Amino acid sequence: MTDFLLASQFVIWTGLILIICALYVLSRQVALLSKRVPSVGALAVNNKIAFHTRAPRFEKAGIEGQVVVVGGIRKKDQLLFFIDIGCPICRSLVQTVKKVAREESVDLVFISDGEILDQHLYFYRRSKLMPCDYLISEEIGQAYGIGKVPYAVLIGAHGKIITFGIVNNREHIESLFQAREDGVDSLQEYFRKQ
Repeated sequence: MTDFLLASQFVIWTGLILIICALYVLSRQVALLSKRVPSVGALAVNNKIAFHTRAPRFEKAGIEGQVVVVGGIRKKDQLLFFIDIGCPICRSLVQTVKKVAREESVDLVFISDGEILDQHLYFYRRSKLMPCDYLISEEIGQAYGIGKVPYAVLIGAHGKIITFGIVNNREHIESLFQAREDGVDSLQEYFRKQ
């Protein structure tokens, strides 16, 4: 009986050691794969605006009455973040966009459409968007060809569009700034060239 117990213990320990080795090898392969598969970044789809063209310029009254200029020549780059206050993804990204914009030192403008000002004011205050600018304008969304939200457009200080795309998470938002740093229109273009 003791021989059987010793043999079974040997088999169990051998199996456990083999499983640990297999998990180690598998984790190494996953790490290598994650390095080889690049992030896609923001999906740059738009048929109204193009990279390196002059951004449509607007002067509109912000949600608190101040004049907000979209586009045009300015001291810093400008990030336009198009949202719908009923969109859960948009709501979840608001603080992330604010943080990234602060880290990248760009002017941030939230743009939404809709007619009920009270709902937008409630969202603006509840989401703590101050001191960011907030515009309610369907006209700007149409001029920039926004079909789906959340959508972001990065405009250079020179007034030209650097990059744009649908942004569903922090990685997508950061990909806009990575494209700016790499001097490419979008990360999709960068990976196509590789």
